[in-house]
Amino acid sequence: MKSLSDRSLLRARYVGSGLLILSHFVILYLSVPVGVCIMLLSDFIWLPYAIRKKYWDITAVIALYSVINITRLLTL
Repeated sequence: MKSLSDRSLLRARYVGSGLLILSHFVILYLSVPVGVCIMLLSDFIWLPYAIRKKYWDITAVIALYSVINITRLLTL
């Protein structure tokens, strides 16, 4: 399997960051379940970049928030 280039991962990081901002808006003003799903998507888009660059603190925070978000989805 061919790995993604740094440029592709950087673009994915930008998309993930935009989705994170969108998810907060959706959670606050529209729908909690939809916003949490968008946030999970942004986390999974962000993760490959953080792992490739060895940003272990960011990877840990993303993992923690993902667990919190999945728990929230299951309790709705």
